[in-house]
Amino acid sequence: MRRQRTVAQYRAIDLVIFAALLALFEFVLCKAGTVWYSREAYVISLTPLFTAVVMMRWGVWGGIHALLGGVLWVVFYGMSLGAGWENYLIYGIGNLGGLAGLAMLKKPSWKAVRDSAWLTLAYGAVVLLGMMTGRALIAWILGALPKTLILFYTPEVVTALFTLVALWIVRRLDGMFENQLHYLKRVHREMQSEEEGGSE
Repeated sequence: MRRQRTVAQYRAIDLVIFAALLALFEFVLCKAGTVWYSREAYVISLTPLFTAVVMMRWGVWGGIHALLGGVLWVVFYGMSLGAGWENYLIYGIGNLGGLAGLAMLKKPSWKAVRDSAWLTLAYGAVVLLGMMTGRALIAWILGALPKTLILFYTPEVVTALFTLVALWIVRRLDGMFENQLHYLKRVHREMQSEEEGGSE
């Protein structure tokens, strides 16, 4: 008899896979940034995208990827610019502001967000704006001048564009942009229907 994984095991595997992919892509983008666009007034990060997708799949667990993405950005890119220890707090803790997107998964609902292209884009925007505002708030608490806080928003234009386009694509992939408890139940029902149909 085939051993079935528990939901907790499936979730743990899923979260680790997304974390590994996030680390890989952030490393590549950050290293490319130090070579190709270090003098540009923008940055590119996949952390908002990964956080938005994981939150859709597992809810508050997406906070792990928000925190991880912020820390990785400092390690892979920020340190090359002379970033200090406070940046781990600014980008790590600050990124947790992206959890504001959870509100949209409850009202209207995760299904509504998944099924509507406009709500998907709004959800992505809320996650990204939440992260930027979280970083600005932590920086302000740590002593940054109010007039410098705009710098936590303006360099993210490319990241915002990439996040929204990618979410629009991801929402079309079966099971990818879906609450995973619902997905597992749906797949189980479909397998039962096939088994019952095959036994007739």
